[in-house]
Amino acid sequence: MSLDSLLVSSVMTNDVKTENENENIMTVCKVMRDNNIGCVVVVEIQNKEKIPVGIITERDIVNILGKLTIDFRTPLSSFMSKPKFLSNPTVLLGKQCN
Repeated sequence: MSLDSLLVSSVMTNDVKTENENENIMTVCKVMRDNNIGCVVVVEIQNKEKIPVGIITERDIVNILGKLTIDFRTPLSSFMSKPKFLSNPTVLLGKQCN
């Protein structure tokens, strides 16, 4: 089976964990631990709607801890990976990869 015949929905996660961009790194670490996941989508709240603005990954956290000068109360928006990438679940995966 090639990527050209797979829909994005066949490889995506439906139950995505999110956290507000103004939360801190300890909050997102607890979300990852409690849900046994390696990343959390960071969102901005606009008119009660969650708008994805970035992602915090295990790699981001390792890089943060490696600096050893981090204030764990610093907002996620200071650490998250950008840019984000959004897709429609009905798009073919091969087309999306191009």
